[in-house]
Amino acid sequence: MNRCLDILEKLDDELQLDAPVSGMQNGGTGHPLRIPRTVSLLARPQEMAGRHIRTRLSNRVEEIQNLQQKLLPGLSKHLDRVIRFPPLLEDHRIPRLVYLTSEGSVKGGERLVTRLPVGATSRQMHLMCEHHDEIHKLDNQLGSIMRFDDKTLKSVRPLLVWGLQVITMLMKIGEQAAGGFSNMVSELERAMLMGIIIAGAPEHHDGKTGSEAAAATKMEFSANVLMDLTLTKLPITADEKTAAEQWLLHFLKGKNISTLFGLYKVEYVDDGKTAKHVAWVCEKHMNYGLRLGTMQLSPVG
Repeated sequence: MNRCLDILEKLDDELQLDAPVSGMQNGGTGHPLRIPRTVSLLARPQEMAGRHIRTRLSNRVEEIQNLQQKLLPGLSKHLDRVIRFPPLLEDHRIPRLVYLTSEGSVKGGERLVTRLPVGATSRQMHLMCEHHDEIHKLDNQLGSIMRFDDKTLKSVRPLLVWGLQVITMLMKIGEQAAGGFSNMVSELERAMLMGIIIAGAPEHHDGKTGSEAAAATKMEFSANVLMDLTLTKLPITADEKTAAEQWLLHFLKGKNISTLFGLYKVEYVDDGKTAKHVAWVCEKHMNYGLRLGTMQLSPVG
């Protein structure tokens, strides 16, 4: 629980959702005062000790749930604070949250692409719903085949890194936020995305076991894992951002985004006036927003 809370608090800091608070409240951090993490039981009757532990566990669960409820809409509304998109993607000229899939070993089971092996030439490209309350994966999205060579891969690297960063943040928030993404990765891939070192890994790598095997696996992964770029936060240059933006514009040109990806371009409405906030959302969120009058369709192009 403490590790889960640490992950959520770190993400909360990255998104800068809280205004600065007085240092008198919590030592200058952006988090409210909470019971210390260390559970230290003094000598006391067994019933009191049990009640004390249950209370602290209940408090910890409540803290985690409160942070999760805040972070999902916070991430969706303030994604630009943690990912610096190029101008046209920042303005939502086209959908911008890209991820790739490949066929899994089970029929109909998609796998999230976290690395591209040497010789790979195509993958299925998908786009996420950008609704300001919950970025999410669309079930049964057709997507579009993305064919690439070394030059193309270099161009789209920023797009794939950004997509994996978003998916990683959703996984850190929790299973409900991650939605179907959690089922599209192995335990090892999930641990690597989350930045967790696995202990007690199965025996492999020339007889190495436990933490040695995990370390060896991570080193092997780092050799050509696209996912590691999200962990080490290698800088993406302005030229790379521009190239990625132009590639995506060219790739989506002439394609029916609503048919292939189930996304619709909308503008949010505040008190009857356009709020100048544009997003590409799924049909469910679009219909809900149109019915409530909180969004309107925006011209594509």
